[in-house]
Amino acid sequence: MNHVSILNLPILTKSLYFKPNLKMLSILGFILIVFLLGIYIFQVSSLISETYILQNYQKIVAQILEENKILEINFAKTNSLSNITSKIEELGFEKIDAVNYIQVVDNSVARKP
Repeated sequence: MNHVSILNLPILTKSLYFKPNLKMLSILGFILIVFLLGIYIFQVSSLISETYILQNYQKIVAQILEENKILEINFAKTNSLSNITSKIEELGFEKIDAVNYIQVVDNSVARKP
């Protein structure tokens, strides 16, 4: 019996027992809810702005691709064979029949043939 009274169980259980303050707990819960709601609103607004920016960039890319197609078509039209031949005739070029090479003598720069 002496050993049981040494443990003094009511003192140990009373010191470990914690009675929560409900008013303080409800205030902390409310603050946590407001904080999490603020984070949620910030994330949603950030997501909406990034989506708007992405859509604008997609529109710009679509416009650039359309302009690129138009430029490719214009390039193909200007470099067609009929345009090149008409440009050659307009500039007065002639077709070559034979190639003449200039032969350079070792001690001179150029010599009249």
